[in-house]
Amino acid sequence: MNRDAIHAALDMILDALAERSTSQPTDELVPLRELPFDVEARRRLVREGKLKTVRIGRSLFTSRAAVAALATELPPATMPGPKPRAALAPVDDVAEAARRRAARKAAR
Repeated sequence: MNRDAIHAALDMILDALAERSTSQPTDELVPLRELPFDVEARRRLVREGKLKTVRIGRSLFTSRAAVAALATELPPATMPGPKPRAALAPVDDVAEAARRRAARKAAR
C-alpha cells in the first residue's frame, strides 16, 4: 500500500469514529476506588455482578450509568445513632411537671 492509501483509510476510520461518537453519547468512566464504598463492599458488588466494570491497565472503572442503576437497587442507608426518645406528653403547669418527674425517679 502506498502512503496515500493509508492516509485515506485512516481518514475513513476517523470519520466513522467521529460519527459514532456524536450519535451515541459516551458514558464517562469513573475509577472504582472513587466510589463511596469500602474496598470489601466494592469487591462484593463486582463479584456478585451488581456493578459492571472494565479493567484499564491495573485499575477498574465503571460508568456513571452503572453507578446510577446500582443506586436505585440498593436500599437507603441507615445511619447508626441514638435510639429515639419517647415523646413526652405536654405539661399544663410546673407543679404537674414536678409530680411526673418525682414519679419517674421513684420508679427507677
